[in-house]
Amino acid sequence: MPVAHMVSQVRSKQLSIRDIQNKLLALIKKKLEEKTKDHNGETVVQLIINGLKDHCHTSQAINNYLKTVHVEQIGFPVKSNKTYLQLSMALDWVQSQKEVFIANLQQDKLYHNLSNFVPVDGLPILQSPSDSVFWGNENPSVTTAMLISIAATLGIKPDPINIPAAATVYHFFDRGFQFPDNLVPDSYPFASQRTMILIGDYQYGGQRRWYASDSSSYSSADLEDQLLLGPEDCSSAVGKATYCTTGQVNDLNTNQIIKSYDDKNNVYHYGPVTHLIKGNISDQQLRLIQPGDIYVVKGHTAIIGTKPDHEGNVVTLQFNRAIDTNQGKLSGGGLFPYNLCEPKAQDTYFLRKALPWKESVSLSAFLTKTQEKYEKIFPNGPTDKLGDCRIFYE
Repeated sequence: MPVAHMVSQVRSKQLSIRDIQNKLLALIKKKLEEKTKDHNGETVVQLIINGLKDHCHTSQAINNYLKTVHVEQIGFPVKSNKTYLQLSMALDWVQSQKEVFIANLQQDKLYHNLSNFVPVDGLPILQSPSDSVFWGNENPSVTTAMLISIAATLGIKPDPINIPAAATVYHFFDRGFQFPDNLVPDSYPFASQRTMILIGDYQYGGQRRWYASDSSSYSSADLEDQLLLGPEDCSSAVGKATYCTTGQVNDLNTNQIIKSYDDKNNVYHYGPVTHLIKGNISDQQLRLIQPGDIYVVKGHTAIIGTKPDHEGNVVTLQFNRAIDTNQGKLSGGGLFPYNLCEPKAQDTYFLRKALPWKESVSLSAFLTKTQEKYEKIFPNGPTDKLGDCRIFYE
């Protein structure tokens, strides 16, 4: 069941991102046709570049201001937002393409000249090469930031709430907090005085909330439900995949999972499987690890997707975001391989939650079923909806 749930989380968010980007792209293409009737391509591209530069400038100013603000006022996801980085990467790309950029957009080519095609028979492989594979790296999130910026520059005003998985509107956790006047111009589409739009299906903290101490902050009622296509971090995704309650998911982190290894009465009902010390692993330990088990090291967790082979190679399902590095970027939900015998491996804990299995199916058949359910639930495109991803397979 944890594997099925993780697959459904990854695929449903992936489909939602695709649909939102296609909707934005269709609006932009229509507007570009109008613009290029009266202006040459070079002029229109420069307009888009200037818009991205303005949005980068505002994003940097916001981040500089956020350095002075306590995390409990705004929330951890806002404090650690990557908007400036995503916009900067988009700006560099558009500047490198010049006039050909518009022609590529008209042919549905996005960041790195790739389309957001979602293959029905496979999941994203995290850390895939950005210049040849659209999913599993920074491409989806940078593309969304780029399209929102272009739409705003061209005068398109899509509903900022209706961007599930592709981006999330975060209200500041202290209801009384707001940005200073003049910090956020009306032309900036990624924030208002009381909110920020964060790009991507991975956000630090997922959908959790951190509270300010005064009475104006959010109450526990705000935590009763989770968004079906809302953002995840590594531990929120694992918590949902192991059927934790909403309250348990909100309290779950990697330290809590590690602590539960030695606590047979832990509230998550996790049981210990085995503990690997810095890559030292026996054949007997490898045989204990099964698909659906929780993989956790300090600071990161995932669900085991395949039984380890005799050399300790295993594939996990996880949510991650590492787009700051020059190479090896991985972002969003997908598959990621590990070698458990690596000399540089950290202390690794494996835990298991007893959950009933209904049936065994191939990955391609399960993905097809998930997509069919998604399209039935969202026949007109994704919208914010409360729920849990088991809706796609139960």
